[in-house]
Amino acid sequence: MNINKLIEEKVKEAQLAKAVELEVRVQKLLSDKLFIESQRKLTSMRTEINYLKIAMATLNKLPPFITSDGRKFNLNVFSVPFFGLGLGELIGIIVGSRGAFTDDLQLQYESIIGVPFIELQQAVVALGSPAYYKDGVVYEAIEGNYYELVEILKSLALKLEIYDSPIELSKEKYELWFAKEQLKANRKLAEFNKASKLLDTDSKFTIED
Repeated sequence: MNINKLIEEKVKEAQLAKAVELEVRVQKLLSDKLFIESQRKLTSMRTEINYLKIAMATLNKLPPFITSDGRKFNLNVFSVPFFGLGLGELIGIIVGSRGAFTDDLQLQYESIIGVPFIELQQAVVALGSPAYYKDGVVYEAIEGNYYELVEILKSLALKLEIYDSPIELSKEKYELWFAKEQLKANRKLAEFNKASKLLDTDSKFTIED
């Protein structure tokens, strides 16, 4: 009796049975409308989000605006992770449009994104701006209009053909964004003040020595 051959035959039988079982499961899934719809939605979301990411990358490659004294200003368009996929990219495009402060940049921004720049400006106002820290100063938040923002987001999603990616924004999420950014700005200011005091203390010791 060839034990190895018997084992090999049994393994082949088991593999064949497993293949049949998997085929039955696959056919069952393929006939499940909910499963097919979930896969369709995932594919659509991937396409929509990739489009937004490519658009942002294209904007970031635009030549900088150079002032008469030689200073350069680049567009910085990035998603806002706090809002998640889809909405995060859309908010990033709105925020990034603040940097397009010349007619030429605005025309290019509009051409790349595919929506009227004036609508992006309306979105900027409706979005408002949370507090932020820079160079030892906390700049206070600029209040937006949540309800107007929600309507503009719907309009932008329609024009950008975003049908499946999540772009819904709750009032709680919107307010939490402002609160978290305020805390972040306050923390950075506290760290700056603490570091400044340590430097002052070190300076005094150095002078006395």
